[in-house]
Amino acid sequence: MVLICYFLLTVKYILTKQEHQIQELEQRHRQLMQISENHPSSAKYLYINYRFAKTQKAISSIFLEISTYNSFWSRIVSNYFLIYIIQIVYLAYSFFLVTTNIEFHQRQFFIFFAVNFIATLTYVTFQCNLVVQNNVTIFKRSRQFYSTLSEKWNSPYLNRLQVKAVLAFFLKTILHLITD
Repeated sequence: MVLICYFLLTVKYILTKQEHQIQELEQRHRQLMQISENHPSSAKYLYINYRFAKTQKAISSIFLEISTYNSFWSRIVSNYFLIYIIQIVYLAYSFFLVTTNIEFHQRQFFIFFAVNFIATLTYVTFQCNLVVQNNVTIFKRSRQFYSTLSEKWNSPYLNRLQVKAVLAFFLKTILHLITD
């Protein structure tokens, strides 16, 4: 039972990190949406894209961490699930099908422990489901950011700014090479 509690603490830790990254993604998307259509600048887009890339790097590290935890915990949790299911079936069998001299109120403990094991399995499954839901949310927010960025980036005014920015960078590079 102690290992299951430690596993649940690990899952809560991952959930907290994921929720922080979801908030970061939402903040980047809000920043992108606040850029005015009339006066966009390439620098703003590049800065937001840079910050988004840093957020994506943090998300990638979380996914790597989840993978590492998965390789460690999968065997342990699978064994716990198997043992708990065997105990649930045995306790239910003992309560419903075995005829003994044990009185009904004493046999109720079998059901109490069976319900306790079922609740533990359900709670572990629910917490792992939350991790998966956060992964889906992270994917959706990332996709939403990139689709909004591509829509805004392809505006005619911004295309002129991109050309000007590329020409300015090219001229600056040439001047730097000439002066050296």
